[in-house]
Amino acid sequence: MQNSVQDLYGIEGDLEPLPAEWDQNFKLNGGDAGTFVVKIANRGCITEVLEFQNSAMNRLSERWKSGKSPRVVTSLSGNSISTITNSAGVIFNIRVLTYLPGQPLAGVQTLCEQTQYRLGYSLGELDQHLFDFQHPAMNRDLPWDLRQADWITSHTRRIADVRRRGIVERIILQHRARVVTMLPKLSMSVIHNDANDENLLLEADPEGGWNVAGLLDFGDMLRTNT
Repeated sequence: MQNSVQDLYGIEGDLEPLPAEWDQNFKLNGGDAGTFVVKIANRGCITEVLEFQNSAMNRLSERWKSGKSPRVVTSLSGNSISTITNSAGVIFNIRVLTYLPGQPLAGVQTLCEQTQYRLGYSLGELDQHLFDFQHPAMNRDLPWDLRQADWITSHTRRIADVRRRGIVERIILQHRARVVTMLPKLSMSVIHNDANDENLLLEADPEGGWNVAGLLDFGDMLRTNT
């Protein structure tokens, strides 16, 4: 892997595994060249979707002022997506992104009101920059799209705790009554769709609280109601 990255991108350095759900991710310590993230896409992710993610990240890296998005690093041949072949002859898509330092939101014990405001403001600004963003791969069929949340109904029986199952079922009913009826009146645009406490990065503010340092993992991005 290390040799493949050096051949494709001209970046020499050590690779350190990073946690990931679907892809294989590595932190690349490139010395004077900088620090990067090497992403090997799972075989189920089509190239067009990776191009969709790349386009959005590059757009945000230029426009998003209250936060940072990873920037796509092109290969020596000028490609934003390259391929590697493993020992079994299987071909995988590979990308290199800039590395974003920061503290995951999940590791922050207390969020003051000012930090909560900054989080909301920053994500709102991100959505604004994606509002007129268009791409052929933006219309995706994902269960994490809240427009499709009703699929959860057929799985509530798996919740053994009766009290917890009741809570979920009440939320589903509220979603049907209050959200689904409003969807036709709402605008549609591309959103990140996964700004959870592991993907949101913060940096300490010298004057107190936290600032938004960046946002990771654009794998669930799609066009939906906003």
